Amino acid sequence: MSIMKTGQQRIWIMVGLIVGCYVLVCPLCHGSADPFLDGQIKVLDHRIGSWERSGQIVGWLVFLVFVIGLVVAALQAVTAWWMKILTGVLSVLSAGFVGYYHQFFPADDRSYNKAVRQARGLVETFVLQLEQYPTLDAPTKSGLYSKFQGLIKQVETIENATIYNSAGTSDTEIAQPNSGLNLLPSAHAQPNPDAARVPDWVSNVPSDEKNFYFLGKATAKSFEEARANALLNGRQAATAMFVKLAKGSETLAAKPQLVDQLVGALASSAEIAQTFVAPDSAAGEYRGYALLRVSRSAARFAAESIFVQTSTPYDKTFLDQVQKNEKN
Repeated sequence: MSIMKTGQQRIWIMVGLIVGCYVLVCPLCHGSADPFLDGQIKVLDHRIGSWERSGQIVGWLVFLVFVIGLVVAALQAVTAWWMKILTGVLSVLSAGFVGYYHQFFPADDRSYNKAVRQARGLVETFVLQLEQYPTLDAPTKSGLYSKFQGLIKQVETIENATIYNSAGTSDTEIAQPNSGLNLLPSAHAQPNPDAARVPDWVSNVPSDEKNFYFLGKATAKSFEEARANALLNGRQAATAMFVKLAKGSETLAAKPQLVDQLVGALASSAEIAQTFVAPDSAAGEYRGYALLRVSRSAARFAAESIFVQTSTPYDKTFLDQVQKNEKN
């Protein structure tokens, strides 16, 4: 019996060692094709984690102040001298918590949580993209470094706008207008959606009351070319929709030059919300996706400015469609 017991103990020890090695060693072996980016992602994630911890602390401070307030209110009915002392101590403690919160935390817990969700979504999209690459050539690495630099700026913008409530630069890149694309159809082959995983916004284009969103897709032989072609395809989609809106107006349909100016102004107001480029090893190409965003209010202002500059009366129906139209 003792020999059997000893054998079972050895088996359990071996199982424990194997499981321990798997748990400890596997995470250390995991990484992308670029250790430098892995390290920088950890730094960025640690920064976002500090927001999350701060939000938790603020949440607990607010909760404690609320509880102390209830206790103090309940003790008001007690006339004993020691109750008055306890009430005073609790009031001072509550004031201390409030002062500490206002002194060391620039936002409430909801703002911290919002910033964490937004920033983590951006980081996770970048990590998902990076994981697509078993190896990185020099141009691709340069493109990913440039994109990660933009990601850092986006996270900083989220921090400034959401936590510190300070005006800063937009959390998007500016989509520069490209002349001569107004009525050009997209000539890029559409990528196979089953070739690799892609962000949610590729299959489910966002929709809200304040913005138009346009998805661009393209394939190319290099990282930067795929990204640029996807952006061009997205701008073409924006241009086509605004052309359709303008030509739907009887007044504007008779003024092709004015339509070109309006469409150019509206399309050039597009901002780059997201880009994603992944290798398609089967085809030996890169698949690029771009999500462009046009603020409805900014679009209306851009259209109104063209009417003013050309001394043309407002087409109110068209302007209302620009600001309120739901894109199909």
